[in-house]
Amino acid sequence: MRIFRAPLVALLLALAVAGCTSGTPSPKASSSSGGSTSVSTATTQPQDLAADKALAEAASLKLSDFPTGWTSTPSTSSSSDSSIDQDLATCLHTSVPILMTNGAENPRRADSPDFSDSNANQASGNVTYGTDVSQIRGWFAILQGARFPTCLQQALKAVIANQLAHPSNPSDTLPAGASIGDTTVAQLSFPTLGDQSVAYRVTVPINFNGLSVDAYIDFVAIQKGRAVASFSFSGTSTPFSSEMAVQLSTLTVGRLVNT
Repeated sequence: MRIFRAPLVALLLALAVAGCTSGTPSPKASSSSGGSTSVSTATTQPQDLAADKALAEAASLKLSDFPTGWTSTPSTSSSSDSSIDQDLATCLHTSVPILMTNGAENPRRADSPDFSDSNANQASGNVTYGTDVSQIRGWFAILQGARFPTCLQQALKAVIANQLAHPSNPSDTLPAGASIGDTTVAQLSFPTLGDQSVAYRVTVPINFNGLSVDAYIDFVAIQKGRAVASFSFSGTSTPFSSEMAVQLSTLTVGRLVNT
């Protein structure tokens, strides 16, 4: 499932091993900024594709956006069985190409590095420029639909099971005595940035060495013109700071070129 970039099992293991020590420092001051499933089939010239990619890269999250003490590593992504993508699209009454408007394969998408602090808080983001505004609005209509939380919950359970059964590397396996509980998804209150915003919180119970702890992954998507910025903010025991998530999102949206 490639709507959001999230190597879930590796992330959940990192959160679990971090145990119950969590906390988020205050972010740097931010600069101020301001049901259909149809999608446009309009095309642009090759040079426009390169220009859009450059705009996306310029707007993406950077280490300088984070407080002192945060570090970055090159972006990572997790593949999934294509049947999971198809099942999610079917659940949402749409098609895989429309669902993957903001997918990792989109040549107009730029991924930020993966950011983390010493308390196992993690953040990452991506920016994509659509071929036109209607394409992005169609994608947003799917994310805001009443079916989305339930369908995403089912897909994430399938992603976790798939990665556990077929890990991309040996470290993406659960250690002895560890287990992952029932994943839930709920819509999350988030301020309107850009033209429109939507956010969801994924909660995953983790049992490890006799400890029970919840891992939280907040997914945020924001549209501005024909651009969309998507983020994942992760924490353990307590969710990622909502104030910091808003400020990081605001920084990114402020760098989007409204085309």
